[in-house]
Amino acid sequence: MTATFVKNKLILVGGLGHEIKSSVDIYDIYTGSWTSGAEAPCNFYSSTFYSVLDEKLIICKKFLATYTPCNTKTLRYNSKNDYESYVFIFFFIATCTFFINTFILYVSNLISPSAASIIPKTIYEFLYHFIASILLFAASIAVIIVIHEPYVVKRYNEFLAASICGLLNTILYIFNAIIAYITIWTE
Repeated sequence: MTATFVKNKLILVGGLGHEIKSSVDIYDIYTGSWTSGAEAPCNFYSSTFYSVLDEKLIICKKFLATYTPCNTKTLRYNSKNDYESYVFIFFFIATCTFFINTFILYVSNLISPSAASIIPKTIYEFLYHFIASILLFAASIAVIIVIHEPYVVKRYNEFLAASICGLLNTILYIFNAIIAYITIWTE
């Protein structure tokens, strides 16, 4: 069972222990009344990952559901929301992973003179930049496609700027991969 407060309402989703349920029950603390919300798309018997954001309950368990307290019958879930959230998570993971690793490479080259002379002669640097360019390109294009869907996307400018920065980083990774390739095979 997932239980949390959103505004002045206690929201209970699912069952507890051996009681498997897909129900959504809402308790209004000001009126003292219980109401039923829309059914969840799958059964719950334990707590799931959830968050409260912008006065909405967001539940994540094989789907992405959003509950808005102003309408007790609203529990939205569909594959488009799932796809959109997966694209943004993929973009976030790809950018963070490669930026952290690039930072570590940079710091190791600054601190250790031997690392600065050995790492460029290995295939690691070429493979790293090559894979980073492919994954960042795919993630950036996916974000651009998702934010240009016919429905309204909040923070459109921020997502567009992030995806353009990802494309620019893709170009830099491609140049670094070319330089690493030339360094490996010419020496």
